Amino acid sequence: MSRPRYAERRKAEGLSNKDILRCLKRFIAREVFHLLMGKPPRRTAAT
Repeated sequence: MSRPRYAERRKAEGLSNKDILRCLKRFIAREVFHLLMGKPPRRTAAT
């Protein structure tokens, strides 16, 4: 996932920069959680 392209896409959806960063942080938190729990990371169709 390229952050600039992701940010542009989310901006087109009407999200603010603050909301975009929140979404990215949640994505990272989910990935880290799955790594810590020994589960394979889940990928969503939106990413």
